[in-house]
Amino acid sequence: LKVDLSKSLKEGSRGSTEGIRSHRARALLVSSEFALALVLLAGAGLLIRSFVALNQIDLGFDPHNVLTMRIALLGPHYQERVRQVEFFGDLLRNVQPLPGVKSAAVIDGCDLPPDGGCGMSFVIEGRPTPPPNLLPDASSRVISADYFRTMGIALVSGRYFTDADTNRTRRVVIINEALARDYWPGRDPIGGRLDFSSSLGVKQPIWFTIVGVVENVKNHGLEVAPRDEVYVPYTQYPTWFTPREFVVRASGDPALLAPAVRHAVAAIDKDQPISDVQTMDQIMSQAEAGHRFPMILLGVFAALALILAAIGIYGVVSYGVSQRAHEIGIRMALGAQKEDVLRLVVGQGIRLGVTGIGLGIVAALGLTRLMASLLYGVKPSDPFTFLMVCLTLLGVAGLACYIPSRRAAKIDPMIALRDE
Repeated sequence: LKVDLSKSLKEGSRGSTEGIRSHRARALLVSSEFALALVLLAGAGLLIRSFVALNQIDLGFDPHNVLTMRIALLGPHYQERVRQVEFFGDLLRNVQPLPGVKSAAVIDGCDLPPDGGCGMSFVIEGRPTPPPNLLPDASSRVISADYFRTMGIALVSGRYFTDADTNRTRRVVIINEALARDYWPGRDPIGGRLDFSSSLGVKQPIWFTIVGVVENVKNHGLEVAPRDEVYVPYTQYPTWFTPREFVVRASGDPALLAPAVRHAVAAIDKDQPISDVQTMDQIMSQAEAGHRFPMILLGVFAALALILAAIGIYGVVSYGVSQRAHEIGIRMALGAQKEDVLRLVVGQGIRLGVTGIGLGIVAALGLTRLMASLLYGVKPSDPFTFLMVCLTLLGVAGLACYIPSRRAAKIDPMIALRDE
């Protein structure tokens, strides 16, 4: 058998080149699939990192094992403030001894963290009083004495409220670290006094003495920096007390306490409705939903794009191996090793992947800027995310080329020469 191997190899190479050219559109499609996969994976990766960052935020309180509900106190009987105070005083005394209850508290109608908060302007004693439109203000919450213990808010200095803080004692207020830092930088604010008369619609000053400083709490959204806040005992609040949130810290599953708390409310006034019964964990989950849903949606599309890209590159490389079987056999007959064939085939697929990755990076750097509003704690061009996505795509390209390359390495050169 006389075969001109050099001539056959050249012909095989021409055939291979012609085959690659004839299927250039298929290769372009595979590269486009990789580019699309990179864009979607980069977006999903950024959202995942953002979601992880959100879950690592210091909330300033402990949301676990806390049950919440809203009690509106409807009816003419509760038009007077003293009646409201009596109702919630009775409720707190009835709920506290219940099995599984560690503490209970009441808070005004301003939403629970991490959303909402009512505002109050104030004047600081001993400092110049600015014009009404320039008064400093803070987010306010009217609470019962055990609110901080129930929500797991740590005391920084001073003391918490106690049951001794009533309408017959001096009015007291607790501020957060942000307010203390803004108006008493480097100093102890304990003992300072705040006048809230401008917010309460009263002409005469209503002074509240600062008795404590607590940690900052994410009361206005997970992504919003803590604002200045003041906490006032509901027993000393001088005006109308809006519909309230009732919170209970449980020693176990807080949802199991809901029937007992409902019964405690009915024992005082069976006509008072209870609404929005849920745990703080559920509230936090709802707060994170705005980040969770797009993350899952984009992740699903990214996974599909990655699968399509892997199938595409596998198909192109497999087809290329079948078209170049004669050339590969002759190369092996001329001394090429299996490792050389593996590098040849895998290299073809990796080149397609790298081309797609290059196109995808350019597109992703532009498109991920559009999702900046959905991100927290990570930049749209985060290099770590892009690096991990590129390595993932290269790994997928390598795996997709593995089976065709193994098949190519098993080609028997004698079959190729016999066919020649």
